[in-house]
Formats: sequence, C-alpha cells, structure tokens
Amino acid sequence: MLDALGQLVRDWGIGFVVVDNASDVYDDDEIRRARVRTFIRSLRSRIARPGRAVLLLAHVNKLQARFGKVAGSEAYSGSTAWHNSVRSRLKPRDRHGGQMTIEHAKANLGPKAPPVRLEWLAGVPMAVGSGANVQAEVRANAERERDAADKLTLAAIITDFDRRGERVTTAMQGPYTVFKLLKAHLAFPRTPTPTASTACCVTWSPMGSSFGARSARPSGRTRGVHL
Repeated sequence: MLDALGQLVRDWGIGFVVVDNASDVYDDDEIRRARVRTFIRSLRSRIARPGRAVLLLAHVNKLQARFGKVAGSEAYSGSTAWHNSVRSRLKPRDRHGGQMTIEHAKANLGPKAPPVRLEWLAGVPMAVGSGANVQAEVRANAERERDAADKLTLAAIITDFDRRGERVTTAMQGPYTVFKLLKAHLAFPRTPTPTASTACCVTWSPMGSSFGARSARPSGRTRGVHL
C-alpha cells in the first residue's frame, strides 16, 4: 500500500500528504518499538523525500482524552517510538469552552513553534481571533455571488422586455425609472429579508444587448458592474 501511495505522490507531484490515521494504516502492535520505528521510517523514505512532508494523525492516549492537560506530557498512545522516530510532533493539550490548544512537542530540525489556540466556527477549527476575518470574507463572497446572480437575472428580464418589443427606459430619476419598470417583473431579484433591500439601477443601451448594473446596498456602498 505504501509503495502505491508513494508512486501516486510522485506522479502527481504532491508536496504534503496527510495520513488519517495511524490506527487505519499501521496493522501491528502499537507498543512494539522496533515495528513502530520501521513503519515511521518507511513513511519517511517512501513519501516524505525529497522535498515532501507527511502528517500522520494518531489518537491520544486514554488519560489525555479523559483528563486533558493533567494527564501528563506524552499524550500519544503506544510505544515511545511514535515520538522518538518522527522529526516533529504536535499534540492537543486541553479543550474547553469550545477551544483547544495545539502545542509543538518536538522539533528536530528547528525551534518549536508557539502554541496555537483553536476555536470551532461552524464546525471548522480556526485560530482564535481569526474568525472575524473569515466570516467577513464569507459574507463578501456571498455578496459577490448574489451580485453575479442578480446580473444574470437582470439580463434575462431586459431580454424578455426586448423580445416583446417593449421599450426599456434609461431614466435614472423621475416617476418612470428603469428600476421602477424592472422591479414589477416577477423575476426581479428579491433579497432574503425586507430589511436587506437591494436597489438595482440599470442603464440600458438599445444598441445591442450591452448594459451595466449598479446595486446600492443597505451598507451605503455602491457596486458598479458591466454585463
């Protein structure tokens, strides 16, 4: 199996391999030091070289799982070879209040990294404090996707008017604007909640099917696009 995995890694040029987890790929006694050492060396020689890295996930021991940081410093289950044979090892220290600390327990090739505290956001572990940026990016991506969908819908509406031979006004102000005309269409984009209303102002060029859309959101920002 390791030979096949190593060949796959070389063929695809994979630089980082995650093996999840040790109990599923190591079919032997976890407390037999020589066997564990041979397995770790096999992973390193077949997959991690040259210029590649392998992350092997392994279960913590029962004490660590039950008592957390008061269980001692080992944290791993089985022989000390799980620790001694690897170049670097990370371990979970404690978990409470929806957070967990990951410590760098061993580093042969450089200084240890500082501990990282993780929190779970929508089931995804993130570094504490980074969630606000991630959530802002998620909202921004959702807004971009919604704008893209709105543009396609507006294009279809205007095409529908044009197919029926109805004139689409280019007026941006006054009693008869392009917004008032298009919003009466059943397919006009609607927002999920009444408080998050979106005003779409469309400038239509009768010389073909080219037009632009500008959407003004409740935040006060105005986004301009060309379709």
